[in-house]
Parts: sequence; C-alpha cells; structure tokens
Amino acid sequence: MNSIEEYVNQFDGIKKEWIQEFTDYMKEKHPDIEGVIWFRMPAYKIDTAYIAFSVTKDYFAFHTNDPACFFMCKDALDKAAFGKRSVKIKYTDDGAKVVLYNIIEFFAYSHHANKNS
Repeated sequence: MNSIEEYVNQFDGIKKEWIQEFTDYMKEKHPDIEGVIWFRMPAYKIDTAYIAFSVTKDYFAFHTNDPACFFMCKDALDKAAFGKRSVKIKYTDDGAKVVLYNIIEFFAYSHHANKNS
C-alpha cells in the first residue's frame, strides 16, 4: 500500500466514513504535516512524535506516542478502550470525534511550537 488514499479506499461503510473523515481533516487543516503509510496505517509525524489512525471490524483506533495526547484521551473518552499507545473507539461513539479533533489540534500546535523554538 503506497498512499493514504489507497488505504482509505480499501474500506467501505462505517470504517471508510471514520477513516476518511480523519484523513480528510488532516489534509484540510494540517497540510503542512505530511501523511504517510506507516505500519500499514495513515500516520502524521512531527519530528519523532506521531499520530495515526486505523480501523478494525469493531472500532476506530487513534494511535500516538505523545504522552500528553494519550492522557488527554484517557481523561475525556470514558467509553474508549486503551492499549499501550492506542485508543479504541466504537463506531457508535460520535461524540469522541470532537475530542479527537481537539487532541489533533493540541498535537499540531504543541509539536510545531517545539519545532520552531
């Protein structure tokens, strides 16, 4: 798989809706953060920090190695399940999208600010 578009287009239904929404969001709001396929999922890196998205049969997953972003998810997403660096969100939890948008904005702002310091 070579592109985020190819990744997105392999899905349909609710999986495609969620992954398309977040990859489109990144393209529109943060075109300066290059999207790549990394570990077979769309990822966005600033220096060594990253966020990434994936979909499974039962949930949308948000991945990050940024501890602040991860703990913000834990504090705000009481219906989500958590892995080591992943947040698993059921497709029925539309309210989680706003939280993730805010966390993406925090990620972009904080890492761009650190990069420019």
